[in-house]
Amino acid sequence: FAQNCDLPIHPNLFRIRAPKIPAALPRHLDDSEYQQLLRTVLAETANPASSLLHRTWFLTLAFTGIRLSELLDLRIVDLELSTRRLFIQDAKNQEGRVVFLTPSLVGHLQHYLSWRPNSQTDHLFVNAAGQPLTPYTIRYRCRCWGTICGVHLTPHRLRHTFATRLLNQGVPLESIRRLLGHKTLYMTQRYARLYQTTVR
Repeated sequence: FAQNCDLPIHPNLFRIRAPKIPAALPRHLDDSEYQQLLRTVLAETANPASSLLHRTWFLTLAFTGIRLSELLDLRIVDLELSTRRLFIQDAKNQEGRVVFLTPSLVGHLQHYLSWRPNSQTDHLFVNAAGQPLTPYTIRYRCRCWGTICGVHLTPHRLRHTFATRLLNQGVPLESIRRLLGHKTLYMTQRYARLYQTTVR
């Protein structure tokens, strides 16, 4: 701008790299969208029994805020239902962490495990053929459920919504950071949005 206005500019100024602008994160679902999505998924996965798989991985994403890659990498030994804990072994920042499970999610996981077919793999989530889930399967299901609800739904948007809901229910930002596996609070602040109604 200064150059276009014929203002004097020191040549060294152009040697300074412009700051990186972080990529925009997906918007969270508001409460009405989130509740509608939950009702839709529960209705769409009511039958047959194999739908337990899709219901359970969806609720695991929605109720824990873990990344898609972390969900796909989960092993049976990572699940500790007696203490309602899930161990994330290979997080994005190469540091393991623990996420905690709601009583409702524990019930869904127990139901799914009673159906889970025998498999040569120890992945937690496997299809009827005993094969681990693929990212395509999860993204496709999210897209279909989102279309029914009239929202654009991705696994990452569920993570964003999880953080925002916790923040607006009074959970400290540091606790949310640890649940999400962020290195800094800055990243957590980008994920979670404080509602004006919460401030009021």
